Amino acid sequence: MIRGCIQLGSVSLNDSLVNLIPVDYAVEAIVHLASQAESIGKTFHLFNPQPTPWNEVAKLINSLGYPIKQVTYEEWREALLSATEKSSDNPLSPLISTFAESNKPNKDTEENISRKLEANNTKSGLAETSIICPPCDRQLLSTYFSYLIDRGLLPKPLNENSKLS
Repeated sequence: MIRGCIQLGSVSLNDSLVNLIPVDYAVEAIVHLASQAESIGKTFHLFNPQPTPWNEVAKLINSLGYPIKQVTYEEWREALLSATEKSSDNPLSPLISTFAESNKPNKDTEENISRKLEANNTKSGLAETSIICPPCDRQLLSTYFSYLIDRGLLPKPLNENSKLS
């Protein structure tokens, strides 16, 4: 999503929360939880207990040297549709069908998901450990962006003064 928005030069202005978890946290948590006898038969949901508002993520992306403007969802979706008609090289191209015409959330669906995704088992299973999910902040995004730049999946920031660290 982030790569696609950077390529597009814009992000949807909304108040949704980004539930980003680092793979090393996920692996460490899964290995620990799976190795505990008391975990048998329980369901564990891994998500970031400190989700970051999407608008804050957009500000962080800008601060890291990637000029993206925040526009309404409808403007963003239209720009994405227009860009993908010309070329399918945007990472969001395969996901076009998932972006509805309206950004109006379905409260029933959100409430059902919230009820199903409780983290009590995960919290108690990790309580006596040092396994903690970090917030989606400048440091975490810098790590991800450095990796993506090194692999050629993201261009270097346009702003020479921006440091990825």
